[in-house]
Amino acid sequence: MYKKKKKYTDDPRQPGLFDGPDEYAYGELSIADEAPKWLARAIRRSGKDRAEIAEEMSRLCGEPVSIHQINAWTAQSRQLHNFPLKYLPAFLVATGDFEVAQNTAEAAGCEWLVGRERAMAEITRRQLLIRRKQAEIERLEALVESE
Repeated sequence: MYKKKKKYTDDPRQPGLFDGPDEYAYGELSIADEAPKWLARAIRRSGKDRAEIAEEMSRLCGEPVSIHQINAWTAQSRQLHNFPLKYLPAFLVATGDFEVAQNTAEAAGCEWLVGRERAMAEITRRQLLIRRKQAEIERLEALVESE
């Protein structure tokens, strides 16, 4: 017997598979004005001068980073000299300050966890995995016992 295939219609209450969680206005996620301030504040709080940070970043990245680049990245007047993402890990380690990454994550609607908070989140994640695996084992054991 032929079964008629159910026709699905779009439901305006149901988001599409590839729709993002929110719609953003043009330029709403730009951090061009804030990023140089975040970088400068991290440098200030590090207690190191820019030459020390440039030297440590160069060592960590394996490529030269100059004090002139750092000055350009932190200058509000030099909008065309954006901080390259490839240097972020080295900058964080060199300054010992994670605020740049935290603020960037928050601007995108994410949460940045460091240290104890990260460890606690990882413990919780692994506990959930264990519970799921345990439930799967119990389901399989029940299947074996029923046969």
